[in-house]
Amino acid sequence: MSDYKDEIEGLEDTTDGLRQTLDATSVMVTSFDSELRRMRESLAATGKDVATLEKGLSQGLRKASQAAPGRGAACRTVVPGAFQYW
Repeated sequence: MSDYKDEIEGLEDTTDGLRQTLDATSVMVTSFDSELRRMRESLAATGKDVATLEKGLSQGLRKASQAAPGRGAACRTVVPGAFQYW
């Protein structure tokens, strides 16, 4: 009978250890999920910023190319002020 009681106590100890491990794992998974959500939000905002930048560059290049006087024109005449530091 003593062996049976010892086995039951051993199982209880094992289940307690498993419960503690599961609780700790649950906390880590929740924390990881929160961090992934923050990263997802940050990447979405970065994507919007990149889209805005791309649109601005595209419009600027389009305007510059439309303003170009023609073949062989110097860059200084197409985009005044762009080469003032060179």
